[in-house]
Amino acid sequence: TFEPLEARHEVVRVAGILDRAAARAHGDAEAVSTFIFSRLDREVLSQMPALRLIATRSTGFDHIDLDYCAARGIA
Repeated sequence: TFEPLEARHEVVRVAGILDRAAARAHGDAEAVSTFIFSRLDREVLSQMPALRLIATRSTGFDHIDLDYCAARGIA
């Protein structure tokens, strides 16, 4: 649950996958928590200039462009 974070952070829950349009709509997000169905590639991640952290709720991470994240300093 995200309730402990809500005391110090704005937490926004969005239904569906994190695609380019959703990323653009939430471009000021500093952190995202996604599942494997969201393909976090360069096109999606470039829409979120404030992003600093990706938390994936899956066992794998092959849906995340790790090279792009490293270049941008996204953990």
